[in-house]
Amino acid sequence: MSGKRKNGAGTVYRRKSDGRWLAAWTDPATGKRRFVYAASEADGYRRLEEAQARIAAGRADGTKRIRLVEFAGYWKRELLPYATSQRGRSTLAAGSQRLYKDAINLHVVPRIGNLPLADITPADVENTLRHMVREGKSDSYVQITHKAMVRLFKEAEKARHIDRNPARGIEIPAGKKAKQKVVPNAEQIKALLKVEDLRTRALIAMLVYPGLRITEALTVTWLDVDLGNRTLTVMGKGSKPRTLAISQGLAEILGAWRTEQARQRLQRSQGVQPLRPADCAGHNPALAAARQRHTADRARCVYRGRLEGARAHRLSAHLHGLRAPRRVHVP
Repeated sequence: MSGKRKNGAGTVYRRKSDGRWLAAWTDPATGKRRFVYAASEADGYRRLEEAQARIAAGRADGTKRIRLVEFAGYWKRELLPYATSQRGRSTLAAGSQRLYKDAINLHVVPRIGNLPLADITPADVENTLRHMVREGKSDSYVQITHKAMVRLFKEAEKARHIDRNPARGIEIPAGKKAKQKVVPNAEQIKALLKVEDLRTRALIAMLVYPGLRITEALTVTWLDVDLGNRTLTVMGKGSKPRTLAISQGLAEILGAWRTEQARQRLQRSQGVQPLRPADCAGHNPALAAARQRHTADRARCVYRGRLEGARAHRLSAHLHGLRAPRRVHVP
């Protein structure tokens, strides 16, 4: 054959070790390399053309008996990173991708991973979700797992491994109800804003005053803060920037934390580096993520320790409960 072959078109070659002819191609469903022996070079090309015809007909390995665990690996590796949001306007957020991967790995593959895709029924999907409910998983997590299954089977349907999506049109069992959330009062918030550690105080202040989400507060840099004009720019949901006003109380706390960071930097004599109100991480992404988690964990400990009665009443004391600037008056 002459000319350059297309990527993934397969190849025919003669193995040097024993002189046998082989036809080789890549299984688009699993990403694995497939081989078949041939009597001659012409026979190899014939077998390769047959395999390509089966792939074009939607049967990646010559049959529709591909297992869920095999297709799930291909879906997580090749398809999910390029998936779009429900409205199709942007790529699915990295956090959502991680949730979907974990849900498939932890709850779907262990239950029905060895079943061929074509044999999976809506009853199998419902039984998988009911098993999660019996394990005590929350209602929201059960719904996330269902959404992940819908997306996975949708891609399998596009590849013609299945005739219909078994995760659509099923009854989603109700999971465990979430605990009642704690909404701190003004006195509790004032106590939290007086915590000695300035980094923790800055994080809590950004949750309380402008009502940032915890992920937004942890990724704010000094480039996003304009203390002169009293504005704060954050990247919110859907990667959409929004500008918020900085109150007098938040300005004082951020100013104190910035002064403290400058003092620490001078003591360490490490030169100028990007400063974070909630996290003094440098250019190392892994180090930045670790310090962000440390900052958030420290704030959670302070928050839960100062909320009286939260444990006694079995309530959920979460940092997101601080996002209540309209319900609680904070000077």
